[in-house]
Amino acid sequence: MNIESFNGVRRQIPAESIVFEEGDPSDFMYIIASGRVVIFKKVVQSATRVLHNIGDGEYFGEMSLITGAKRSASAKTISETEVIQIDKNGLLKLLKEDPAFGINLMRQMAERLEQTSESLIYSELELALASHKPERFNDAYDGKTIFIATGYFSLENKKEVMQIAGSIKWPDDIDLITSLYKPEKVENELIYVAAVYDLKSLLNVTLRFESLVQWDFSPAFATSADLFSSL
Repeated sequence: MNIESFNGVRRQIPAESIVFEEGDPSDFMYIIASGRVVIFKKVVQSATRVLHNIGDGEYFGEMSLITGAKRSASAKTISETEVIQIDKNGLLKLLKEDPAFGINLMRQMAERLEQTSESLIYSELELALASHKPERFNDAYDGKTIFIATGYFSLENKKEVMQIAGSIKWPDDIDLITSLYKPEKVENELIYVAAVYDLKSLLNVTLRFESLVQWDFSPAFATSADLFSSL
């Protein structure tokens, strides 16, 4: 692909950098030449849900560029990433001159729409369940709701993230059930399972990691054999 003929510009973006934020104007779309990008959306308070985790050869930012709407989600690099940045005129020219690109773009857009819809519906269900706090699930934690906080961070930041994790003194109003570290080649995951009366308490703990970690919060519930036998 001759990117210059489509107004394309190559950009090197450092790890843990915001490419755009939800609500920003849509000036460009991006093709990932190398690296990884996470697409996420605010769902409640300052909690976020990761919608997509994408890598080499995948696109992002194209839907808002086509519709002219503001960004409906945010994008952040996980590792050092090279992207090809294309404006709207370049995209229209590319679609006209390279039908295969257009077909691939439509396929990815359709898959993303389906995944995003499922993810956001799941978020609404989680929040509804969390607000009801079923008594039979939460007896062990005095009516608290169990949340799973999953933090994504790059390998380059592992040492600093682990130092912060090791220094945390958990508040009395949080019952930390378990904490897990999941190593991967490109990105790592830090997972906390905790019971809280208010999600804000858990959010305040994760704020200590600042921009080093991208967090996703999901309510969860303890289950029993009786529950499964009733389904």
